[in-house]
Amino acid sequence: PEAIAHLLGFVLKEGEAVLFLCTQPPSSRRRALRPTARLADHDGDAGDGGDGGNGDGNDGDNGATETNLMRFYDGHIEKYMNRPHGERDQHDQDGNTIAVINFDEMPYPEFWRRHDVVTFSALPQYAILSGNCWQMASGSTWCYLRQKITPVWWDWRIPTKDGTSYYYQKLMLNVPFGGGSTVSDCVPSSFISGDNASGSIREE
Repeated sequence: PEAIAHLLGFVLKEGEAVLFLCTQPPSSRRRALRPTARLADHDGDAGDGGDGGNGDGNDGDNGATETNLMRFYDGHIEKYMNRPHGERDQHDQDGNTIAVINFDEMPYPEFWRRHDVVTFSALPQYAILSGNCWQMASGSTWCYLRQKITPVWWDWRIPTKDGTSYYYQKLMLNVPFGGGSTVSDCVPSSFISGDNASGSIREE
């Protein structure tokens, strides 16, 4: 689109940054591979593959000194599921508590509208001074409250065309999962409640 705009002589204007959120089922997601790493560097951590069967499959064989491991970078879904547990105080610029944030009950889109996830060294100064930053459940990264709400978007789906994927997306966007919420994971079966007789995503 940018090339066509330039050819036609249109002046492009920079719009507001928008964050894309993946809502694909685990079997259809794409994730970025990390470079090949030594097994010892990860201390046997086999949980880095996230959901959808993308884990290492480490069988605990300590005889191998170096292995080609399938390591994936965390995406927005994995970072959301690793959010802090429970309630945290939100402060104003003077450090006074003005609201309580319940991460366990915060849906996937709302988390990313209001927060970002970075390493401690990359935390903005305003977040540190106000106390509006919290360590993630893994302990390796931090999330902080954005100064401005960030727009988010996701793939447009309709029930007549996309079927189960449409209903799965609705659950992902509206039902908190992972972290300290009652839905432990984002695989389709995790969203099925005990009173769902058919066990279908659509009924849920």
